[in-house]
Amino acid sequence: MLRTADMLDLKCLVFARGKVPGEDILEQADEQGLVVITTKVTAFTACGLLYEAGLRGVPIEWPESEDGQ
Repeated sequence: MLRTADMLDLKCLVFARGKVPGEDILEQADEQGLVVITTKVTAFTACGLLYEAGLRGVPIEWPESEDGQ
């Protein structure tokens, strides 16, 4: 998970549905400068609340597939 966050240059990890990251995840996140947030709501609801609060995503340019589509 943290490798993916690093590859995508993410700044924050959100753990939904009451999930709590272990100390190893928190330590690695701290080393990478990632903010870690936990919530009891579902990921869908958390996304909606963050969007409603003004948080917007950043456009990601995905590589074209090998067959050009």
